[in-house]
Amino acid sequence: MSSEEYNAILKLTGIDKKGLVNEVSKMISNNMNVNINKINFETEDSFFTGEIHVSVPNKNILNKLVQNLSRVNGIDKIIRE
Repeated sequence: MSSEEYNAILKLTGIDKKGLVNEVSKMISNNMNVNINKINFETEDSFFTGEIHVSVPNKNILNKLVQNLSRVNGIDKIIRE
């Protein structure tokens, strides 16, 4: 059996707060079987935009990750590409 990796790009937007990037990267790292390939956050006038490239074993784990991220205080929107 081959273990196919599923790659996704998550785009996040919201209101920046201290420790937000740390909280997001910790949450992803603590999520079993999720690898961050690339992470980029920019802040302008207390709003942020973030782009996270992740690899996951399947879409269920990706969906759970998006659910968990949407609970983070400050994140308004998550778009999966």
